[in-house]
Amino acid sequence: MIGIFIKGNALEEVLKAVSIEEMVKQNTTLVYSIFDERFSYSTSFISGAPSVHVAIEDKNGERTVIMYLDMKSVTFSFSSENTLESTIPEALKAFSSERILSTNTIIVTESDGIENVVEDINFFAGYNIYILGIASDTPERIDELALDLFGIRCIFSKNETDHIKYNALLINYIAVESNFYEADNNHYIVPNVGIEGLELWLGTNPRFFLDLVESDDDDDIKATKKYLYNMIFSRVAKCISEQFEISHYSVSKVEKAFIIEDLSLDKVKQLLKLVRAVNSKALTLFGHTIAHCAAELGKEIKNAEKKVKQLSTFYDETNIVGFVTMAFSDDDIMHRHLAEILLNETIPLLITNVSKTVEFIDNELKKYIYEGGDAVD
Repeated sequence: MIGIFIKGNALEEVLKAVSIEEMVKQNTTLVYSIFDERFSYSTSFISGAPSVHVAIEDKNGERTVIMYLDMKSVTFSFSSENTLESTIPEALKAFSSERILSTNTIIVTESDGIENVVEDINFFAGYNIYILGIASDTPERIDELALDLFGIRCIFSKNETDHIKYNALLINYIAVESNFYEADNNHYIVPNVGIEGLELWLGTNPRFFLDLVESDDDDDIKATKKYLYNMIFSRVAKCISEQFEISHYSVSKVEKAFIIEDLSLDKVKQLLKLVRAVNSKALTLFGHTIAHCAAELGKEIKNAEKKVKQLSTFYDETNIVGFVTMAFSDDDIMHRHLAEILLNETIPLLITNVSKTVEFIDNELKKYIYEGGDAVD
């Protein structure tokens, strides 16, 4: 682009394809935001999905442009009435569809100034925001903006740009899939974009447990389903980690995070397809597990917990080591016998049955991998 200085491969490509005169408005700061068309900006807060923004200002005859990628769209909040009716340049539409995202929507909003854009970027600096380019009529202005954005990672080379684009596509697929689950809130496991870097988070859905528990379930069956609810989720996480050879860690008892930076886009699709398969057969999986090996699991766990509570209360000890030590050193025969039953019968039986249950769940999950599930677009 003649007459303007540009730093950053991505922005350079944009300004080669789109005339800056078509995008700028005198004495105004406009922000062109590009994101997946499957997210409705008029009805929802677009969080978790990547968005690319081109902020362009004409102030006192000096033009300034900042292009940045907001990997989780944390800076992207506004009401639909703030969306301008300005016509999006056809060249920008074509470039976005061909080079950024084929299923895209572009909107334009007005900012109070490029300084406000910089302030937003700096405020959310810890949330995976990347500067893709800076341009201005003078190199001094570029240096000034670079100083204002100090600490924000800049992606200026072509190789870096191609790499971060690929990562953004991975995150976008997960975000779109998560959006699919939000529309149908009855699934057992729900995928989400992780907070840190390239992560996929899976979490259990409390709404599913209401469908899992039936009105005629007795207390023991309810307890069994309660324990299976977390147990099956843990086995699903282990299955995914082994199948796709990726690391995972527990965010909480009901959330697991998977590191997907080494996965291809096809592998991410396969992973999400497996999650769909598990969800489609979740009620069946719970039913089969209870019928084959876990019918007494809730009762056995409650029995073990009862003995632990009795010993803990009698010896005024809060941990098993403490009250077992007291039971075997005290002359109270009844509570020593209770401790012996707990250690020699109750817990070994529980371990055996949990092991059988885990083995059954793992074998069922292997079938789901073989059979596959619904394709992910």
